[in-house]
Amino acid sequence: MAEPMFKGLTPGHAQGYLLGGCLSLLSSILGTSFCPDFRGAVLFFEDVGEEPYRIDQYLAHLKNAGVLEHVVGIISGKFKDCEPKNDSPSLSLEETLKDYFIPLNKPTIQNFDYGHGDIKYTLPLGIKVGMDSSLDKIELLEAAVAD
Repeated sequence: MAEPMFKGLTPGHAQGYLLGGCLSLLSSILGTSFCPDFRGAVLFFEDVGEEPYRIDQYLAHLKNAGVLEHVVGIISGKFKDCEPKNDSPSLSLEETLKDYFIPLNKPTIQNFDYGHGDIKYTLPLGIKVGMDSSLDKIELLEAAVAD
């Protein structure tokens, strides 16, 4: 049986506009004039080449800035080459993500293929989206391009 393209982490349904990108870059714009308003957004993110402790730092920054509080749902992409690099004790990437998103109790989908991975599905910024993490479903609710 083929592994599903993505899977729900915390159950629920949400509608909002898509906003996100590379996690390290999202973290770096917090507090600047380039930072968008995350209220009502479905946040999506992924990264490449970052160890779990760095992912933890980026997520802590988003949490402390109120981003995770204001979003209505979360789509976590596939993280490429984001394992611990040495034998130091470390949470796994999956444990790190669960530590942040299970307590939030917001619809969360993980392992979505976009970004730095081999498969790159398009997530158009600002488009209204519906998601149901109980059904492993993401649906664009408006056109991504004009006629």
